[in-house]
Amino acid sequence: MKFLKLTVPAVLVLCVATMITSVLKATKPTAEKRSRPARLPSVEILQVKPGSYAITIATRGEVQARTRSVLIPEVSGRIDAVNEDFRDGGFFEEGDILLEIDPRDYETAVTVARGNLAEAENALEQEKARAAQAKENWERLGNGKEATALVLRVPQMNEASARVSAAAAQLEQAETDLERTKIRAPYAGRILEQLADVGQYVTTGTELARIFAVDYAEIRLPLTNRQAAFIDLPEDFRGESTSPDSEDLPALTLTKKQGLKEFSWDGKIVRTEGAIDLLSRQVFVIGQVDDPYAKREDGAPPLKIGDFVEAQIEGYTLTDVYTVPRTAVREGNQLLLVDAEQRLRIRDVEIAWGDDENVVVSGGLAPGDIICTTPPAFATEGAQVDPLTDDDGGAPGAPRQSGRHKPRAEE
Repeated sequence: MKFLKLTVPAVLVLCVATMITSVLKATKPTAEKRSRPARLPSVEILQVKPGSYAITIATRGEVQARTRSVLIPEVSGRIDAVNEDFRDGGFFEEGDILLEIDPRDYETAVTVARGNLAEAENALEQEKARAAQAKENWERLGNGKEATALVLRVPQMNEASARVSAAAAQLEQAETDLERTKIRAPYAGRILEQLADVGQYVTTGTELARIFAVDYAEIRLPLTNRQAAFIDLPEDFRGESTSPDSEDLPALTLTKKQGLKEFSWDGKIVRTEGAIDLLSRQVFVIGQVDDPYAKREDGAPPLKIGDFVEAQIEGYTLTDVYTVPRTAVREGNQLLLVDAEQRLRIRDVEIAWGDDENVVVSGGLAPGDIICTTPPAFATEGAQVDPLTDDDGGAPGAPRQSGRHKPRAEE
């Protein structure tokens, strides 16, 4: 009896729990199945408009002296003195005395030449007197006949006159040799290498120093045929003037790094070499910088011979062209355009010029076209994309968001 009292409540509880479970299963909600929407690739876009583009040609070269010479004496002797600036790297001005050769032998030669000239002039005066006397005697005794040249001592007069001229020339040569014992600078320049010093005996073939002018510096710059086509190069033609107006010459900017600083010099392209380099098939142009050793307020060092510099040459300015980032150009000179339905369209374009950052398109685009500047890895014709734009008006560094917004305009 006691067993029944414990079992009946348990059975009732179990039945009630089973009924509740059945009701919950019968009334549970059915989960709705939803498909995840496909995610479109996000790309940056650029709306293009025609404009102008100033071409700058990048090249490089080595600084050279426009005028370089080897200093050689014109007379022989022992070097008595040298200028204090006659050292490697020393500056000098035109006409400065750089070296002096022992002048004593040449002073003696001048003295002897002067004596010879005086003797010849004296002999000429004596011959003139004899000729005058001979003429007088002939007129008195010649019975009216014409005197011959020999009677009038004309050959003797000519010989004496020739001796005077020779003596005068010898004196001039002796004075010239004496003056040449002082070796003067032919132009304002600098010593590249000193090769002689005090006490050395030199002859007319001895090299005293290697020097160069400091009025200009030249840079020999290589150009490819394509680069040369975009520069108004100064060319020389037979029978025409070879000095074009400096205002018409292409502008040149040279840059050189020294330590952590970068310095620049302005110049001009002054001429084009007369032959194509046979190895590289390139044409070389010559740039010129005025007064490269002048002290500047920005602390720039001198533009020294042998410096290796980067060069930027001013080229033509292209008009009615489109400038697009180089990253937007695909192989085969193609661009990806985004149409009104946000779909990609492949467009073949004509490229007139390109550098490390930009490409200049001269054909194949129209004003207002929208190009894809960050093409997806596998772009196909008609693929739909999600353009990225600046919601804050294009502030640099602002986060980009996706959506159908206005494309950013070409700068």
